[in-house]
Amino acid sequence: MLTTALLITTLGIIHRLNSLLGVIPLFLFYIMAFIWLFVYLIFLAYSDHGAALYFYRLLIPVKSYMYVFLMLFAMHFTKPNIHTKKQIMTVSLIVPTIVLILTFIAPETIFRRLDIIMFSPTIQLSIINGVWFYIDAVYGYICLLLAIVFFIGHYRVSSILYKWQSSIFLFSVGGYLMLDLYNISSGYNDIGGVFGLVALCLILFYTYLYFKTSDLSFLAIGTVFNKVSSIIIVVEDNGKILFINTKGRKSFTSISPNCIGMLYQDLMIDWMKERDGKIILSNGMTVLSVNEGAAKYYEYLKSSVSDRNDLNIGTFIELRDITVQQESTAQLYHLANHDQLTNLYNRRYFETQCDKMNREKYLPLSFISADLNSLKHVNDTYGHAYGDKLIIAAAGALCQFTPEGGCVSRIGGDEFVVIIPNCPEDDAKAFIGNVTAYISRHYEEPYGKLDISLGYAIRAVMSVSIDQVLKEADMVMYKDKERKKFSNRQNSRPYNI
Repeated sequence: MLTTALLITTLGIIHRLNSLLGVIPLFLFYIMAFIWLFVYLIFLAYSDHGAALYFYRLLIPVKSYMYVFLMLFAMHFTKPNIHTKKQIMTVSLIVPTIVLILTFIAPETIFRRLDIIMFSPTIQLSIINGVWFYIDAVYGYICLLLAIVFFIGHYRVSSILYKWQSSIFLFSVGGYLMLDLYNISSGYNDIGGVFGLVALCLILFYTYLYFKTSDLSFLAIGTVFNKVSSIIIVVEDNGKILFINTKGRKSFTSISPNCIGMLYQDLMIDWMKERDGKIILSNGMTVLSVNEGAAKYYEYLKSSVSDRNDLNIGTFIELRDITVQQESTAQLYHLANHDQLTNLYNRRYFETQCDKMNREKYLPLSFISADLNSLKHVNDTYGHAYGDKLIIAAAGALCQFTPEGGCVSRIGGDEFVVIIPNCPEDDAKAFIGNVTAYISRHYEEPYGKLDISLGYAIRAVMSVSIDQVLKEADMVMYKDKERKKFSNRQNSRPYNI
């Protein structure tokens, strides 16, 4: 009956095998517990003294393996981010493996003398223990004590939801330790130690695997969140990650191969730092921009999760990939704010910048008006394609000398405005001088020299409106245009027409 109960519990472990923390060492613990119970029952049932003592010797290393796997389960469950699990498992199995080998090749090192005095109705043994018996016993109980220490640490940092779980682990392992100490002191004549082992196995099963699938953990059971393209993270109220879907594990694998149990804040800080991430507020959304070989954008969605009693037990987080939408939005934004021919800012963006720079911190604010001369003649003589080339050349000349922070906009067919914040009059004159010198040397085939009229005005105080300054800049520009018209009539034409 006891063997059947333990076997059913083991099958339950297999059925529920998942990516739950520590499930492999727990599964191995169940196997060892099943083997120990099976060997113990054979020991009780054998009428041949020699065979019975052989099985009794096997109980020692098997129990040692069982304690080691229980300790490994506690360690993996409470410290999931340890990256040397294989090495730790290998080292921890050295002592029980040595004892198992000695059981077959040198049994006297474990029991110097082992005899059955009375076999029925109860078994009485005459035992003189060897040195390896004490080494194995001390090592096994150290493993049990370490498991208790791990669970105490887990209780101290657990969320409200899971403190009860650590408490049950503590009481069940501690209770079994007491029963086993009493049982071994009586030469395994007390059946209470056997029932204590079965009880421990059942408590671990229901506490860890049954209740682990309740409340927040129900999210991790199904396959729904492992199929979606978003990154899904479930965080406990203590900030530790309870569940992360397949997409999330792939995205964060460079940070941690197993994010379960890791602090969510630490994971995100490391991930954003590794990928040069930025947080952007866009149209009421919180967007994470990261570099994954190419720019990638995730919408950040967060909501609280409550239990059946409306107690806040954690947070549900979704990182939704919106790279395509974000790129489309960026393209639409560019089209809405840029001139298609010259790729300069358009009138709409220019007006936005005027509103933005209507602040005292931008003073002195310089406005430079620019206008192409004789564009109509070029269009009529050479065609609009050449006229467009002339407009593009003028845009290039203005952009070449606009300092960082300045804004060049095409506000009409051949009209341009340059805004330069914190630009005194001398700098504005220098800008116009540089552009004038450049266009005097610049020729566009087939029509010859590039000719642009320029004018500037400075907004030095807030009491003068931007509209007034723009009108003043236009007036200066038109005076330059009239001067050039008169000069062209007196001399030669600016273009070969």
